Amino acid sequence: MTTSLLREQCPVHGGYMVVQNLSCQTDSVLREVASHRGEQFRRYGANDELPDGTGPESRWLATFSHDSAEEIEREFRFDYEDFQAETGTVTWVHLLREELAEAFKEDDKAKLREELIQLAALSVSWVEKLDQREAFGQPEPALPTNSCL
Repeated sequence: MTTSLLREQCPVHGGYMVVQNLSCQTDSVLREVASHRGEQFRRYGANDELPDGTGPESRWLATFSHDSAEEIEREFRFDYEDFQAETGTVTWVHLLREELAEAFKEDDKAKLREELIQLAALSVSWVEKLDQREAFGQPEPALPTNSCL
């Protein structure tokens, strides 16, 4: 969905203000997420019967790796830190991948919830950046030339 933005930042979230309703970009994205959540419910139901499938020993990349969730999180964290040391930056993929890995290794339900909220907030932030680039005609920031991605 294309969003028209004003060059005025929300003092609470840092997103920009949406032209159509003069609301904060974060609130607008969260309304879109809530709408999609309603679509998921209509299509798939409440999913009350689904187990979490998380924990330090879960094999969430089983198709690609037999490593445990704890080992995968450690590998993603190493890749994140290595890339940052090499290039001076990280990508949205590094950030989301590392947060997702942290969530998948959790078997404590309160910590899992906290990690999922962090993942959702980071996803909203990335959506905001995509919308801002489109609204203001900005290109995606370039990867550093010394990057191996």
